[in-house]
Amino acid sequence: GRQNRSLLAVMWLAKTCARAPDDDGLEMLSLLVATAMCGEVPGKTLGIDIQQECAYRLLERSELVAGLELLERFAAIQAASLGEDHPDFANTLSTMAQCRHAQGDYDKALVLLERCADIEASSLGEAHPDFGRTLYTMAQCRRNKGEPDAALKLLAKCVDVFAASLDEDHPDFTRPLYLMAQCRRDKGEYDVALELLDRCAVDYASKLGEDHPTYARTLHAMAQCHRSKANNDEALALLERCVKSYQSS
Repeated sequence: GRQNRSLLAVMWLAKTCARAPDDDGLEMLSLLVATAMCGEVPGKTLGIDIQQECAYRLLERSELVAGLELLERFAAIQAASLGEDHPDFANTLSTMAQCRHAQGDYDKALVLLERCADIEASSLGEAHPDFGRTLYTMAQCRRNKGEPDAALKLLAKCVDVFAASLDEDHPDFTRPLYLMAQCRRDKGEYDVALELLDRCAVDYASKLGEDHPTYARTLHAMAQCHRSKANNDEALALLERCVKSYQSS
């Protein structure tokens, strides 16, 4: 009836606003969120979905404070409706943690990620790639806090999870190896770092191509290691390849 037509109209408008690249689309989506919070949008689930979509749009625009505020409201709704042991609730906690990480608030990010890891371990199992991704983000926080050894322990677990749950050609498979190399470089273990980066470079070249920015960043990291070892000729050769890769990307 009329309520169903209204529901479909709001759904269409929300999706259109979410795709809009300009400020007007986000403003309209924000108005829909405000309306949903006042209970004027038909369908409780739709109101929740609009809040989530608006939060993600804000995060894409790097409006982290506003995005976090909406995500916190969304998480409270999920906790009440799904329970705090549900994987979807863990996903929201993970997104909130990434926001905290982007703000440089690593301690708050780690608190959220530890909750997320506990939920994923119990609901999905420790062999699930989402659990591995949470370990990876925790490792990023630890490295940024100046704790490379703690990061390396998390990354070793992450590598094991990805090896058991992902194909070797999956984009996420090489990411923990690259971060392990960065941690080794932080510790002054340049030879170990270069071994890891060599593997990453081969993987990225085959998966993404030598004109991809990720491959170029790997060459740059290798150059940094060689420069720290006073191998300036090797560093320069890698930097020249890095420049060519960026230019062709």
